Amino acid sequence: MFILGITNNDLAGACLVSDNRIIAAASEERFTRVKDHKIWPSNAIQYVLQEGRVNLADVNHVAYGWNASFNAQRHLNLYLDRILDEAHLYPERLPHPRKRIDDKLINDAGKRNEFDAFVTSNDLRGRVEYC
Repeated sequence: MFILGITNNDLAGACLVSDNRIIAAASEERFTRVKDHKIWPSNAIQYVLQEGRVNLADVNHVAYGWNASFNAQRHLNLYLDRILDEAHLYPERLPHPRKRIDDKLINDAGKRNEFDAFVTSNDLRGRVEYC
């Protein structure tokens, strides 16, 4: 069984897992040479599949490291804790929490759309797990 893990968030990349072993893993920035490149990790996906000598048809599950949409029950306390920690450590940053949350919501929709397009174009519906 093969599991392809994908994240297109702050550290875009991919990994391939089989029998509870990491076969290959790569960060997209290694291919683009742009630190923390937040793009769709097509190079990383291609690399891990090549290293595992498999193609997308061989992948049993796709684990996606981004659960789109702000869910207050799941996220509000986490965001509040992060903001409070940052305000404690860096009081000069206190005026910025609203912008950070707005940016997160905007980024969330775009990143999820990238993943949905990948799933649709590669006929992977039914094999996706959101992590």
